[in-house]
Amino acid sequence: TEKLRSVDENERLEAAKSLASSKDPKAIPPLLEALSDPDLRVKAKAIDALGDLRAQDATPVLVQQLFLRENDSGVKKRILAALGKIGDPRAAGSILELLRRDLEPDMRGTALFALGEIGSPDALPTLQAVSEGDPDLNMRRLAQQAIATVHHHQNVLATEAKEPQSTFLRSEKQPPTQ
Repeated sequence: TEKLRSVDENERLEAAKSLASSKDPKAIPPLLEALSDPDLRVKAKAIDALGDLRAQDATPVLVQQLFLRENDSGVKKRILAALGKIGDPRAAGSILELLRRDLEPDMRGTALFALGEIGSPDALPTLQAVSEGDPDLNMRRLAQQAIATVHHHQNVLATEAKEPQSTFLRSEKQPPTQ
C-alpha cells in the first residue's frame, strides 16, 4: 500500500494491480484511496477491483464518484459495472437518478444492466417504464432483461429466506410441535 502513494504512476498502477489480484478484503481501504488517483489507469484498476471484491463498503464512495464532473463517461460506465457486481441495493436510487438525466446510450445501457444486477425491486417501476416506452429498441430490451434479473434475484432471496426455517428448525422426521 506504500507504493500507492508513490510519485511514479507505474508503481501506483502495479500496487493497484497487486491489491486487485490479492482478493483480500483488507485491500478495500487502499483501493478506495486509489479512486482519487490522478492516473486514470490506477483509478480504473481500483474501480474494477472493488467490483470484483463485491466491496459493499465501496458503494457510497463509488456512488459519489458517479456524479463527479471530472469523471468521464468511460469511468462512470466502469463505476456502474462495479456497482452492479457489488449488488448493494443502496446504489439503486442513485443509479435511477442518473438514468433520469439525458445520458448517452452506452451509459444508459450500463445503468440498466447495473440495476438488474443489483436486483432491487425499487428499480422495477423505472425499468418497466423504459421497457414499455423508450424509443430505443436496445434500451427496451436491456430494461426487459434487467426486470427479469431483478425478479430472479427476488425469487432467490425469497427461497433462501424460507429454506433454513424448514431445514434447520424442524426435522422432517419430527412432527411440528404444538
